[in-house]
Amino acid sequence: MAKSTTIVINSDAYTYPSREERAAIYKDYPEIPSLKFTQCEVLPGILSKSITLQEANKIRNLYFWSQFLSNRHRLVHESFVIAITNYNRGVSDPSERTQSESQFANRWKFDYYAETFYYFLISSQDQLAQLLNTYFDLNIPEDHVSFGRRLFSLIDDGKVVEVLKDFQQKIFVASRYRNKFAHRFSPTTPDFRSTILEINGKTGLGLGGGHSTSADEIAKNMKLSVKALSELMGTLSNLVKE
Repeated sequence: MAKSTTIVINSDAYTYPSREERAAIYKDYPEIPSLKFTQCEVLPGILSKSITLQEANKIRNLYFWSQFLSNRHRLVHESFVIAITNYNRGVSDPSERTQSESQFANRWKFDYYAETFYYFLISSQDQLAQLLNTYFDLNIPEDHVSFGRRLFSLIDDGKVVEVLKDFQQKIFVASRYRNKFAHRFSPTTPDFRSTILEINGKTGLGLGGGHSTSADEIAKNMKLSVKALSELMGTLSNLVKE
């Protein structure tokens, strides 16, 4: 049996991005436009009967959904910055038995914040679906709203549907990563699990070789994902507005 390796990580190995590190990443991070809906005082309109209760409800909820969506995008941004900072500092391969303290710490932080990035990315997609449900008066119950075929089929604006489908296709791999992080075996953890095999009528045990998705692949996909998000929001900001 291979000898286990113990690495002790001191607290000073866990540092947040410096001002210079942030500036380097900000330079290449694309703008994520917001969907702008104003917080309006609806009571006078209700009292004067110039707007209906349904219209007042829609006005208020579009504002709050848009704010929630913008907050999600800020969390996508922050988790991206911290993950890529640690990637740029130099990360180790998790299968390597000889790792420096800094490499190990950087890889641990990269994996953690990359996973966080994917959670917030897909969460922001679902928050957008909630906003569109309200904007287009689709009346899908909140617990049943999701970013997918049903939502697309009910939206009567072909241009909006086109950009939504384009975004969904562009982040297909990102969505798979998120699902693996949340519900499957982590893609960044070496997979040594065994499987039962049937070969020529005989049953055998197959041993995993320790495959994992590399930090290079994850970092590349994260950059492609924020580019796709920027393009989506840039187009929608001209299509979905007050």
